[in-house]
Amino acid sequence: MLRVRSGERRAVEPPAVDQTALAEIGKVIADARAEMNRLIQLGELQHDPIRHPIQALSVHLDALYKLSVESSRSVASLIEASRNPLSDEDVRRLADLAFEQLDDRLASRAVEFNKAAIAIGIAAALVSAAVGFGAGWYGRGAPPVVQCLDQNGGRVCFYWDQPPTPAQALPSSQQQAR
Repeated sequence: MLRVRSGERRAVEPPAVDQTALAEIGKVIADARAEMNRLIQLGELQHDPIRHPIQALSVHLDALYKLSVESSRSVASLIEASRNPLSDEDVRRLADLAFEQLDDRLASRAVEFNKAAIAIGIAAALVSAAVGFGAGWYGRGAPPVVQCLDQNGGRVCFYWDQPPTPAQALPSSQQQAR
């Protein structure tokens, strides 16, 4: 159980560090170091260079023992710390902190998204206007031809998309180009 109510207390048992196993390992390492020193004496290696690697092994065994003892103690203290339950107030405080950080991140991302959406919208509008202008310019064709005729005291004007050929044209006496 990771969490209990504020008023409740739970009996927390101390983590089990096997002290007998640590003591046994310490005894084995001490015996090994004593045996190495005895072999150096027995083999008369006091002035021989081979004694240095043997002494280094002895020191290494001692360091390994100390490292294993300290690591087992630190693991035991971590286990003990993890067994302490969180109160409702701690959970509320952690949740508030997480939501505040989440709100800040969401707000900054929303601003970034809005800027990007506006930039994309402007770019799309400009591209659309440019394509429309280009299509209109390309498809505009030739400018219309205007011909006006004076008849019976009035004037009639024609707007030709394609002017008539000379055979189809109106009589020149009645035709005036404007």
